[in-house]
Amino acid sequence: MVWTLLAIAAKRDWVVHCLDVNNAFLHGDDLQKIQEMKEHLDKRFSLKDLGKLNFASYRVNDDVALADATRYKQILGQLQYLTITRLDIACAVNLLSQLAASPEHVHMVAAEIILHYLKCTPGQGIVLASKGSLELEA
Repeated sequence: MVWTLLAIAAKRDWVVHCLDVNNAFLHGDDLQKIQEMKEHLDKRFSLKDLGKLNFASYRVNDDVALADATRYKQILGQLQYLTITRLDIACAVNLLSQLAASPEHVHMVAAEIILHYLKCTPGQGIVLASKGSLELEA
């Protein structure tokens, strides 16, 4: 659903704002109303305003296939395992997994960006203790 909305927004050059309330997107021409909505949501939830959403444009045929995809597939397998506790990377890892049959250099770069993100955000995952309660706590 979100990917469809973003694809339409990119195609129509809509200005879309991304708020990290586990991803809320606001769209509209009235920037004052958007600002008011962000302030209203921030009072109820602790928002992290990511600002105006920028779309990366990349042509699929502009890249070369990886000569040896072994390392890419190893990294991808490790990332897939991490999605059990790091739900924040699940969407990106899933997308890269769909491209694993014929990975290109840009896909390896994307995997390395995810690794860099993980390195910069330790402690963001879900802790699953071997003993104790099975209840999740915020």
